[in-house]
Amino acid sequence: MKIRTRLSLWHFFTALLFLGLLSVGTFVGMRYLMIKALEREHEIVAQAIERHYDPRSGRFLNLDNTYYHTNDDMEESYLVVYDSDAEPVYRSPLTYQITLPVAPVKDKRRFKSIISYPIDKMPIYRTTDETNVRFLTVSRKLNVGQRSVGWMVIATPIGDIRDAVRQLFRTMLFSVLFLSLVAAVWSNFLTRKSLRPITNITSTTRRISSTNLEERIGVSAADDEIDELARILNELLERLQKAFESQQRFVSNGAHELKTPLTILRTHWEDELNNPELPLESREKIAGDIETIARLNRVINNLLLLSQTEFAQDAFEFESVSLDLLLSAVVSEMEILADMKSQELRLTKIEPVVLRADKDRLHQLIFNLLDNAIKYTPEKGNINVSLRVDDGEALVIVEDNGIGIPGEDLPYVFDRFYRVSDDRSLETAGSGLGLSICRMIAETHRGSIDLAGRAREGSTFTVRLPIKH
Repeated sequence: MKIRTRLSLWHFFTALLFLGLLSVGTFVGMRYLMIKALEREHEIVAQAIERHYDPRSGRFLNLDNTYYHTNDDMEESYLVVYDSDAEPVYRSPLTYQITLPVAPVKDKRRFKSIISYPIDKMPIYRTTDETNVRFLTVSRKLNVGQRSVGWMVIATPIGDIRDAVRQLFRTMLFSVLFLSLVAAVWSNFLTRKSLRPITNITSTTRRISSTNLEERIGVSAADDEIDELARILNELLERLQKAFESQQRFVSNGAHELKTPLTILRTHWEDELNNPELPLESREKIAGDIETIARLNRVINNLLLLSQTEFAQDAFEFESVSLDLLLSAVVSEMEILADMKSQELRLTKIEPVVLRADKDRLHQLIFNLLDNAIKYTPEKGNINVSLRVDDGEALVIVEDNGIGIPGEDLPYVFDRFYRVSDDRSLETAGSGLGLSICRMIAETHRGSIDLAGRAREGSTFTVRLPIKH
């Protein structure tokens, strides 16, 4: 999962959690405040009843004129006032219509509970509840001074509170969903904006190669962590550029320095080889030395070619090439080496193909592949070569039944100087540059080269070259 996606999700779920907690807190808080407001109304009724107590007569007087009767919100309340002997001295109108299971709680100064009553037994009640009416009930002692003068039991429907809470819940739910959508869009926008400098660094880094190592990552004036990263990467690119240029100079200069003395040595030994007075044994030694010098020259030429990898497009000379004719010619050349090991080298299928390419380099590519196949295929083995066209590409396939390549070595066989770590590395001479040359030539032609095979089961090299490029 990309960092952009993770950050967007992190911002979104953080905002969603915050909105959820805020909504739950608001919902619970509003419900609590509504219940508390109703309890305050009950307390006001109790205080009004206490003020109507006459100490001289020991009775409650004019209870019909209390706060209970002057407040419209209390009209639906169920109220019973008891004297000190627990005898009811006042009942509200609702008490004559329904009977609630409420009574004075004498061992407590104040007791609160919530009870339900079937709505179909209520004469008139405004509520959206379809089954029961819920009442908030309070049993409270009535005191005048320090003396208890009776009890009050009051029960008030809380259907309006429930309706209000439900409406609040729906509103909060809609708000959370809407704000979550806004948070998702906003978090995605902020994440993209925050990661834009990193995206720019990535795109710039992808463009940098050995042909344009001088390009650098832009540094803004913000002087933040991203700018610090850009500066560090620029310093790294500076060191890589110097190291790469140093390597290129070393390989190129070293190869050129080696070619001159090797050329002199080869010329000298060839002159000696033409000396008629030289014994046969010395001639054989000189011929072996000349072959060694030729092999060193091939390694040096390969090094020179690989040192120009990034500039190969300019160094190659592209022209129209008949790949089928070129392939047939190289196979004919290599038949001599195959016959020396009693191998069967044959063209199994060939289709006419004309493409723009460097003829000499393609010759070198095919030669290296066939030389590699002959070298690692045992005597009397089979090497099949084919050329066909597939989806706008020319496919050159070289297949052998040789000793193959272990699976763990397959990803590295095209690396420079890499040699498979088995007995065949000791039996055959090689520098580990041949397949690297093949890959470089194929890629310079905008193509590719693949290898398939397993140890002791042979190898199959497939070169793909675009016919139009």
